[in-house]
Amino acid sequence: MNGGVGNTYMKNKAIFTIPIIIILSLYMGTSSVFAKVPYPSFSFGPEGKPFPIQTPYMPENVIGNTLYQQDQGKLVNTLGLNNPNDIFIDKNDNLFISDSFNNRVVEINGNGILLQEFGMGNNPKSRLNAPDGVYVSQNGDVYVADTGNQRIAVYQSNGQFLKEYKKPDDVSLKNIMFAPIQLSIDERGFLFVVLRGSDEGVAVLSPDGKFQGFFGRNVTQLSLIERIKRNLYTKQQLATNSNQVAASVSDVYIGNDNYVYTCTQNVSTNQIKKLNTKGEDLFDNIDFNVNNDNFSANGDLSFSSITVDKNGFIYAVDKENGLIFIYDNNGHILASFGMKLTGNNFRIGRFGMPVSIAVNSKGEIYVVDQSYNGIQVFKPTNFMKEVFTATNLYNNGEYSKSKPYWEDILKKNVFYYEAHLALGEIYYENQQWSKSLSELKLAKNQKMYSDALWQLRVVWVQKNLNKLVAALVLLFSLFFIAKKFNIKLKIKKLRIKP
Repeated sequence: MNGGVGNTYMKNKAIFTIPIIIILSLYMGTSSVFAKVPYPSFSFGPEGKPFPIQTPYMPENVIGNTLYQQDQGKLVNTLGLNNPNDIFIDKNDNLFISDSFNNRVVEINGNGILLQEFGMGNNPKSRLNAPDGVYVSQNGDVYVADTGNQRIAVYQSNGQFLKEYKKPDDVSLKNIMFAPIQLSIDERGFLFVVLRGSDEGVAVLSPDGKFQGFFGRNVTQLSLIERIKRNLYTKQQLATNSNQVAASVSDVYIGNDNYVYTCTQNVSTNQIKKLNTKGEDLFDNIDFNVNNDNFSANGDLSFSSITVDKNGFIYAVDKENGLIFIYDNNGHILASFGMKLTGNNFRIGRFGMPVSIAVNSKGEIYVVDQSYNGIQVFKPTNFMKEVFTATNLYNNGEYSKSKPYWEDILKKNVFYYEAHLALGEIYYENQQWSKSLSELKLAKNQKMYSDALWQLRVVWVQKNLNKLVAALVLLFSLFFIAKKFNIKLKIKKLRIKP
């Protein structure tokens, strides 16, 4: 008897506790990964609301604060980085870093071994002064935003000085200081240059150095007081009182898709732009802000650097909040990770002053962090690789191939918004309206949910059309019979009336 009660109790306990264990395991799967890294990781759903995800990138090490070079077959210490500003990774996965306080650009491999120096020669024209941005062309030429010398310096891959771009003689640049801080080059050889303090956008130079105009200017974002002034003041009053200017672009990068990507710090909208040849922003309708509840971002996002990999995935570093954000080529956020340093508590994976970001062919992220005088290295986890694979297949129109990856992602993280949205759209394309509705409800996509619901109703009507017609005919017949019977009844009453 007691054994029966005990067995019943154990069964009831198991029924109660097993669901709890399953639910906790979903979180523990994420938390167990969190324990290995010094930061949380998130993705975001509708209205920028965050939810925790498995760690997308693992911190590996910091390189560059100490550099090494070959000396008679041995590795010896050499001058390390001092206030690095920018990083570029070439087709061989070698790193080019602008070393500002050492007035040079260094080329190193992934292990921090020095391969080449630029800007250190005896030729006065070759010497750099507080360089900032760096870019390497397909033929190996190294372009340097030589900020202190107010020019762009170009070197061959062996370190030899090749040429320079000084301020073009153009009336549009008359009152603008030509102090390049970032640059990128398109397939035609045109230079897209960010100038320090310029609110005109990105300056475009032809391969021979002629000024072609400004590109991708930010819209002036007015404060509430300034908007009131615009409505109340006369043109003369506005001319003398308004001190609002457009924010300066922080970074520029031209992807393999030939779109021009820019990012801007200290703005509340349009922090990231994807510009076509006409200067139209394909991300103009995207809200890049996130909900700060339970999330480490403090205020608006403030991107200091941007890069795009070979598959079109976008990586941006938020300097103020110490965060990395990854987006697909449509501007949908896939993941975010990171955390700011607290005091002098240096720890690999936490950011002090992240100023530049780059990605190699293996998908490894390199972040220049001036607080470390080096580059923090992060490797993608299997979870993130699966997200990339699913997203890449889906965005290339290979829906059926992407489906099992999305389903596996949801097994690992039931909250992953992009997976629900993608599966909802896949089921919609396959005319599986009920399944589409379930996924789109979880994705909270009201428009597509309404479309799927409408399609489901159409299908129901089509399947039941014969029954509906038969029912209408029956109702009409009954109505006609009842009406006829009623008329006959009235006539009969009239005949028998005395």
